[in-house]
Amino acid sequence: MTSINLIYIDDDQPQQVKGLIDAIINKSTFELHITHRPPTRMSEIATELRQGYDGIIIDQKLDSFVEGVEPVDYFGAALAQNLRTFMAGKSDNIPYKPIILLSLESLLVEYYNPDSSSHDLFDLVLSKSTLEEPDVLEKKVRLIGSIVNAYKRAHSEDSLYRLLSLSSDYALLDKRFETYLSQYKIDIHKLVTSIHSTLLRSSGMLVSEITLATRLGVDISNSPDWHKIIGHLEDFKYNGIFSDYYERWWWADIELWINSKLNCPIIKGLTSEKRVDIIKEVLNINSLNPIQPKHPGQSTKFWVNCIISKEPLDTIDALRASSMELKPWEDDRYLSIETVLNRQTGKLKIHPEDRTKKDRIQARFKLQ
Repeated sequence: MTSINLIYIDDDQPQQVKGLIDAIINKSTFELHITHRPPTRMSEIATELRQGYDGIIIDQKLDSFVEGVEPVDYFGAALAQNLRTFMAGKSDNIPYKPIILLSLESLLVEYYNPDSSSHDLFDLVLSKSTLEEPDVLEKKVRLIGSIVNAYKRAHSEDSLYRLLSLSSDYALLDKRFETYLSQYKIDIHKLVTSIHSTLLRSSGMLVSEITLATRLGVDISNSPDWHKIIGHLEDFKYNGIFSDYYERWWWADIELWINSKLNCPIIKGLTSEKRVDIIKEVLNINSLNPIQPKHPGQSTKFWVNCIISKEPLDTIDALRASSMELKPWEDDRYLSIETVLNRQTGKLKIHPEDRTKKDRIQARFKLQ
């Protein structure tokens, strides 16, 4: 990864901001430079962003007094909107760059969350409390690097297939996805964020290691030879933008492999135990164990995972989460009955068509 250079707009005192910057840089595994600037006129910030920066970090509330600087009367979201307008312009514009929101949790709740019109302006939203969680911060810094690299690659590639590291004759890419992205050939921000949100962060054309193991019926935590299966699937790994952060596999290719190599076209209809037996026999792998049911009466034809707890589930035992944002190429998102009963779903709600299903699952699993 090449070095990354970011500008950071924050109205806190310089010494306080330096502590934030140092915490971020200390968790970076690549060469990262962050330059702090107090908020000034938007046009001045736009001018500076043109000067070799790879992206910008913005605080949400920018009206505190900073000695020697004239106070501003705008929020971070307004600055982001202004910069996005410059990026979309055809003359004297700023090349498309990532914009990251970094603010106090209380300010995000009060000013950012209610303003849905600003949610698509940012590539990443972080609470400053993240800086107090070393493991979380390390992951977020890696994601920042991945986002910046995705923008850089999108600027240099004129083909979606090359952006996804696919050969031009790859026939299994969902045409609806391809058509949807074709409208964003010029708008790199929309292109990158759409790939991020509807391909990498969801299940569908790509699957995570957790989903892959669930569909193969393997209990990763109790299968020392799981890595051998992963070795067989190396050719189907996703290598496009964001692959330096997300580990994903092309599900259509995996399905073809299951059909041809395992000679098992109906794997979804098999129990986890039967799937593992087939894999062990065909691939000559011994130290694999099937996923075991967690509840009495639970199906072992596991296929999906709870979006909150990651618990493996058969769709018959899972509750769809209601979502207006899913694209046709994205799989439904699911909730486990325990997550629902324990009120751990956050803002997620059960899909209206699955509400009556909840009571049946609860009774079958003998849950109170």
